[in-house]
Amino acid sequence: MLGLLLLTSLTARAQTITSISPTFGEPGTEVTISGSGFSQTDNVFFGNIQAATLSINFNQIRAIVPVNAVTAVIQIQPAFGFPTQSPTQFEVAPRVDSFHRNGALGVTVVATGGQLQINGANFLFNNFQSIAEVKIGDIIVPNVTAPASSIIFLTVPNNASSGPLTLTTPAGRFVTTSNLVISDTVIITGFTPHVGDAGTQVTISGGDFTAASSVTFNGVSANFAVTAADQILATAPSTNFGTGPIAVTTPTGTATTSSNFVDTGGVPFISGFSPENGRAGDPVVIEGHNLLGVTNVLFNGISAGFTPTSSTQIGTVVPAGVTSGPITLESTGGSTISTNSFGVEPLITSFTPLAGEVGDQILIEGQNLGEVHTILFGTNAAVFTNTGPGQIHALVPFGATNGPISALAPAGTNVTATPFTVTFGEPLITGFSPSNGLPGNIIIVTGFNFFGATNVTIGNASAVFGVTADNQISLALPNSSGNSPITVFGPGGTNQSTNLFFYSPILTGYSPVKASVGTLLTIQGTNLAGATSVEFISTNQSKIPGEFTVIHDGQIQATVPTNVAHGPVTITTPGGIIITTTEFTVLPRIDIFTPLWGLRGDQVTLSGQSLEIIAQVQVNGVAADYFPDSATSIRLDIPQAATTGPISLVTTSGDTVSSATNLVVTMDTDLAITQTLLPPVVYGGETFNVLISITNKGPSIATQVQLTTTFDPQFSINSVTSAVGTASFNGQVVTCNLVSLTNGTSVQVTVEATANVFGGYDIVSGVSAAQGEVFRFDNNQSSLMRAIRVGEDVLFVTKLAGTNAVELRWNASAAAFQVQASTNLLSSGTQWQLLTDQIFLINSNGLFFNVLTNEIGTSRRSYRLFRD
Repeated sequence: MLGLLLLTSLTARAQTITSISPTFGEPGTEVTISGSGFSQTDNVFFGNIQAATLSINFNQIRAIVPVNAVTAVIQIQPAFGFPTQSPTQFEVAPRVDSFHRNGALGVTVVATGGQLQINGANFLFNNFQSIAEVKIGDIIVPNVTAPASSIIFLTVPNNASSGPLTLTTPAGRFVTTSNLVISDTVIITGFTPHVGDAGTQVTISGGDFTAASSVTFNGVSANFAVTAADQILATAPSTNFGTGPIAVTTPTGTATTSSNFVDTGGVPFISGFSPENGRAGDPVVIEGHNLLGVTNVLFNGISAGFTPTSSTQIGTVVPAGVTSGPITLESTGGSTISTNSFGVEPLITSFTPLAGEVGDQILIEGQNLGEVHTILFGTNAAVFTNTGPGQIHALVPFGATNGPISALAPAGTNVTATPFTVTFGEPLITGFSPSNGLPGNIIIVTGFNFFGATNVTIGNASAVFGVTADNQISLALPNSSGNSPITVFGPGGTNQSTNLFFYSPILTGYSPVKASVGTLLTIQGTNLAGATSVEFISTNQSKIPGEFTVIHDGQIQATVPTNVAHGPVTITTPGGIIITTTEFTVLPRIDIFTPLWGLRGDQVTLSGQSLEIIAQVQVNGVAADYFPDSATSIRLDIPQAATTGPISLVTTSGDTVSSATNLVVTMDTDLAITQTLLPPVVYGGETFNVLISITNKGPSIATQVQLTTTFDPQFSINSVTSAVGTASFNGQVVTCNLVSLTNGTSVQVTVEATANVFGGYDIVSGVSAAQGEVFRFDNNQSSLMRAIRVGEDVLFVTKLAGTNAVELRWNASAAAFQVQASTNLLSSGTQWQLLTDQIFLINSNGLFFNVLTNEIGTSRRSYRLFRD
């Protein structure tokens, strides 16, 4: 039962394909299948061909278009249940399986104007609405017909020539690996083997051999069999037909090979040998024909031992004393000579002495040395003389290093197993010039014992060098940087210069190129390590140093000093001095301005640096009158047309520097005040709070805002608090001063007070600011705080005898209580109705009461005192 439930769950899994991307492509294309309900056990099919998957998750499958895919819908086959199909077909690029002349299966030779049939798949695109474009070589074929997506018929154009077929649709293209041969007659494309004698089986390749009537070797008829439309198997004639072409005749004509079939006539024939070079004792394999009857093998006239292994192969060994030359095979039927020579490699068996200095003569002995054209000591060529086939005298060349001696000949190279040792004294560097430079510059190093130097370095970088004399080396500076000694490495030892070589500094740039005093400049380049100064141009056109830090060899950070002016920056290093080609431009600097706001016409003082180069001062883009006091201070008047925005300084060079903060230009604003009593009624002697909110309704910031609240003498003020500004009280007067109040914001002041007596007394608040007021009606508010005695909030209810009415009585007090009635008291949501009966004020023994008579009627009724 559990298995049945599990199966039901699996088969019920909803699976959908919403889209595929891309919707067409060649085999190997990655396709993303989007939808839902996919599982790791799902298989993907393009039509009926299963595809490999790259990844599967619940909403997406990534699959690869298979090699033999055809245009069809994509199907997702779950482990259980029915397959899900894509909403649209996936269009696959065309594929050519075969092509042949129409009606002649296997014939791939077609004349112009002839009919060609192409078999394959995916020749139709867009739901079979369009046919693939077909090219023969580079020629587009017109009037292509496709009765099905797997077959195409076409007529070969008159301008077509032999070449591959290319089929193209929007989904991709396919190019055949073999050519369609355009010919109106039989054609031969090749034959093998190319050498033989009577009875040799020759395979002839070409086209349209089906009706062949004859095959000839050099004009002599041969037996043959057409094994395929493009292949003939022929037997070389039994008579001596001689070397010549092969010809095939069909009803459409005769085709002749472009090269000859070589008739050996029973004489040995050499088609090649391997290896082509060697020395005495090396094995050599000779390939050819009619080799079983060979009686002698000669290497350039010297006989060698041999063994025929078949009629087409002989194994032999290079004889002693041989020199480079052809190989000859002799037999009773005749002899043959190879067209190529066998090269005999040189062999050095010894050299003396085993060590020496430059210019010493060395005797080299060995074999096959007569053809040597070069002798190398290491990589340096030596002057030498061939004094015999086994002897050479060579002079140790200038620049020779410890290592083997090499003999180079046309047939090969031989290298001694024993190294030759070059003897030298220990090098000594006495100086070099110049002492600084750039990569590629030539430096002359002077000293002693430089012959045989193997390496010259500057720091860790090797230089290209030449020893021009035993006491002089010329080197090209390598691509390196920094300050390092020069080191010469020689066979006799190593020596390092006592002085450092300095690479000249290179400047690649610096930024910013415009900045104010105190700004950190970053200087980029190479060879900046060890810098001793960074200098700017001062206001009196002299150089003024700036503080700097060398971050690394390619970077310096320098601080723009005071009193700097427009001009280049100079950097001095041990390797030289560089001056920037881009001049540095000093900009004024704004440090602070006061006040931070003001009315139009008010004056603002601005402090900073380089203020002497100012040509104009603006407030939010509006030109302002200004008064320079010094290079570090100016005064400006806020223009009448100015609005809130930055203060900008325009320099004499046209650059602009703006303050980071805005100058707030104030104007008429709209302040409003609200006053809330908590609670609205208190008992005499009870403490209460007054919440006073000041709101700036805009449109401008308000400054010098002052709140004044006056309490009646019957109240005592206990405390005043405010999150913003300075709040205090003196006697019955509360004040709160705010430096500024931004438009759209509010400030709340809380006053705690005590009602000392009974009755209703005023609390009056007002607010003002330095700016004018748009609307003044909401700048003041007055509230009446009512203080009552205990019991003044008690309602007395008396039934009037003989009537259907009650008398309602309560103490007259500062609180304006009202009476409400309800006919149905509920636990919640009771509905109360205000009584509108006339209220009378009566005096009872000096006490005043409010009295109200209310008709009860037939319903039950409850009463309460109420105040809004």
